[in-house]
Amino acid sequence: VIEIDDCGKAYLPRNRRYNSFLWLHGQLRRLQLACALPELPPKKKVGNMDEGFVETRRQRLEGYLQALLKIPAVIQDGTIWCFLDADAATAAVPRFLCRPSLPITSAECLLQLKRVAEQRDGEDLFRLCNPAVTAELTQCVRSEASEAISLSSGQPNAHQVAQARLLSRLRLCAVLQPLLANERAELARQGLMESGLFGALLSLLWQSTEDGEAAAGIVEAETALRRRGEPGNLALLEMAKGFKDLHGKVSEAATSCLQALIEGSKGAALLHFCQQDGGLEGLRRLAEAEKLHLMAASLLWHGLQHSGVVMALTGKSAGGLPLLGKLMQSADLKAKILAALSVGCIARQDSELSGEERAQGLERVGA
Repeated sequence: VIEIDDCGKAYLPRNRRYNSFLWLHGQLRRLQLACALPELPPKKKVGNMDEGFVETRRQRLEGYLQALLKIPAVIQDGTIWCFLDADAATAAVPRFLCRPSLPITSAECLLQLKRVAEQRDGEDLFRLCNPAVTAELTQCVRSEASEAISLSSGQPNAHQVAQARLLSRLRLCAVLQPLLANERAELARQGLMESGLFGALLSLLWQSTEDGEAAAGIVEAETALRRRGEPGNLALLEMAKGFKDLHGKVSEAATSCLQALIEGSKGAALLHFCQQDGGLEGLRRLAEAEKLHLMAASLLWHGLQHSGVVMALTGKSAGGLPLLGKLMQSADLKAKILAALSVGCIARQDSELSGEERAQGLERVGA
């Protein structure tokens, strides 16, 4: 009898005879996986009903199965899941956590997670609430945001590498969007927030914006050459146009994830981020790019749902109000309006601010 711990929930026990293990071992050997398989306990024809032998073999078969489930290549293959009679949702989490660095495999693992996250009935969402999953998703976003995507890296396959990374960013956001927006995924949202997803998404948004501007710069430079009648590089021009559009899609997806996180947490995600070292500095960084002014103002406005955000923004060393003051001077009318509404909302929070704090805060708006 095999019992499966599926992210904290027990799967219905599966009865498997020794011949089933023989089949599994034979199938895995035929795959010629690039790894060594554990040794299958031998079959015994005489005395195989002896109670002591049965218990010993049960323990050895259990060890054999546990050893298999520690091998990434076995986990990625469907044979083990067929043996366990496990559905695709059960296999999605271990495949994601044990995925190799190959872009094709990573893409497939993210696609499987996306299918779990998109289920409307929420029956399988408990798997994505697992702390290991939320921490790994946040780490993936953080990793994607840590390095620029450039078409001029000098690598012979720079175009393919850049495209694969951009698609990876989009797939990550495609997993996060339905998960963050699902009302039944509160535990997953809490885990993502505590693992630092808000800051990771801000970094991804900033990096994608910078990468998009770099691609736009290539487009402008190549277009200018052609206008002057110089040959330029037509292939590079077309690639840069495509990458500019992809960077824009990543920025939109990251923005959507941020909004879903802050609205779903009723502002708690912003408070958690502001309480981290350098948290508000990350928001001020958004104000440096005019095209991100609306995003920054929207985050602050929705974050004010949480009363603690008021104190986080107005503390003497926080610098939140000068940030709003800068956004009130934005050329983006919507950003300006949201920033002004946020300042007015803060000024009316009599229960949170004393008269002196409110007056000092309003002075800092114009600082």
